[in-house]
Amino acid sequence: MASPCPCSSVTVLATAAATAGAAAALVALYARSKQRSLRDRVEQGLGPFLESWVEAGALPGVSACVFNSTGEVWSKTHGMMDLARRKPVTEETIFRIYSMTKPVTCLCALQLLERGLIRLEDPVSRFLPYFSPKHVFVGGDAAHPVLEPLAREITVLDLMAHTSGLTYGIFGSHPTDKLTLQALGVKSLAETSSLEAKTLVQRLATAPLCFQPGTKWNYGWSTDVLGHLVEVVSGQSLDEYMRLNVFEPLEMKDTGFSVPSSQAAHFASCYQPVGGGGAVGLMDDASTSKFLVPPSLLSGGGGLVSTVADYTKFARMLLRSGELNGKRVLSADLCCKFMENHLPRNSTISAMSFDPTAFSESLGPGIGMGLGMSVVLDPGAACGGALSGRGECGWGGVASTWFFVDPEKDIGFVFMTQLFPSTTFPSLRSQLRWLVHKAVRQASL
Repeated sequence: MASPCPCSSVTVLATAAATAGAAAALVALYARSKQRSLRDRVEQGLGPFLESWVEAGALPGVSACVFNSTGEVWSKTHGMMDLARRKPVTEETIFRIYSMTKPVTCLCALQLLERGLIRLEDPVSRFLPYFSPKHVFVGGDAAHPVLEPLAREITVLDLMAHTSGLTYGIFGSHPTDKLTLQALGVKSLAETSSLEAKTLVQRLATAPLCFQPGTKWNYGWSTDVLGHLVEVVSGQSLDEYMRLNVFEPLEMKDTGFSVPSSQAAHFASCYQPVGGGGAVGLMDDASTSKFLVPPSLLSGGGGLVSTVADYTKFARMLLRSGELNGKRVLSADLCCKFMENHLPRNSTISAMSFDPTAFSESLGPGIGMGLGMSVVLDPGAACGGALSGRGECGWGGVASTWFFVDPEKDIGFVFMTQLFPSTTFPSLRSQLRWLVHKAVRQASL
C-alpha cells in the first residue's frame, strides 16, 4: 500500500488554517462594524444633547465617554473648563470627582479581603479600636437626645453599603446631623479637610448613630472610615496604596488627591447655579483651589480628582471582571461581589433609606446598593433605566460627575462636568442613561 503523500496533509492543514483565518477575519470585521454602528448611534443622540446643555449655559463644559469591554466606542468634549479664561474642555481636563472616589476606595478594601486581611463581616473596631460608637439616637433632640446601646458593632460591610448609621451631618435635618458636626468640631463639610483621617474617625465614634447598624441606609462618612481602615490594615497612606494597587496597574496617570503643579493648567474650575435663571457662577477657581495642595484628609469618600480617560479605565476594569490590558486588580469572583446588591433581603435604597428626602447619589427607585456603587434591581422602576440591564452599577459625584457600567449589555458611560450640586438638574443623569441605552438598542437592530 502506498504511503500517504505528505504534501496532501500539508494542503489540508493549510486549507484549514486559511478557513480559520477567514472566519476570524469575518468575526473581527463584524465586531468593527458593530462598534461603528454603536458609535454613530451615540453621536446622533448623545452628541447634540450634551451640546445643547452647554450652549444653553446650564453646564460650563462637558467631557464624556461611551465604552464597552473591548474599548472606547465614542468620546466628546464640549464647552469650557474655565469660563472667565475661555479655556476649553479637552481630553486632558482634570475634574473633581468627589463621591466617585467611593468605588475606588471599596476596590482597595476588596483587594485586602482577597489577601485574607479583612472580611466583610469583621467589626471595624477589630482594625480601628478607637472607632467603636456606643449609642444610637432614638428620640429627643440634639440638646436632649434619648439614646440606646448598639445591638451590634458596625462591620466592614456596613461601611461599604452605607448601612453603618453614620451621617455626613449636612444633608438632613435630623438631630444626629447636628450632633455629628458637633462631634467633628466643624460647622460645614469643607472644614473637615483640615483634619487627618484618624482624628476624623475618632471624633465620629463619639457621635450617636442614626440607626442600629444594618437596619437602614444613609449617606454619610462610611467610606472615609473605610479609607482609613485601608491605611491601617495595609500600613500605607491611602494615596500611596491607591497609586501602587489601582492607579499604576490601570495606568490612571492623572488621578489623585490633588493636582500636581505640572498639571494645574488642565484643572477645571467648578461652578454653581446663580440667580435661578439657569446661569452658573464660579464656586472654586482652578487657579486658587485647595485641590492644588495635598490635603490633610485623604478622603476615601470624596477626595479624588480624575479625567474621563482615567476613570474610563477604572470602569472598563469593572466590565472586564477585574482585569484591564492584561493586568488584574481584583479576582473575577470578587468583582461580581463588588457589583451585587448587599442590602438585606435584596432591598432597595429607597425602601431602606433612613431619610428619603436627604441627598444621595442614587437614582431613585428600583436601585440596590453594591459595595460603594448603586445596583439596578428593577430596570423599569429606575429613573431612565427601562433599557438598562439588571445589575447595572454606577455612582456619581456632587459636582455632577457620574458613571455607570452595565455588564448584561456590555456598555459603560463616564460623564464629567463641574456643576455643584449634582441635584441642580435631577433628570440629567436619567436622560443620559436613556440615551446611551437607546443607542445600544438601535445599534443591535
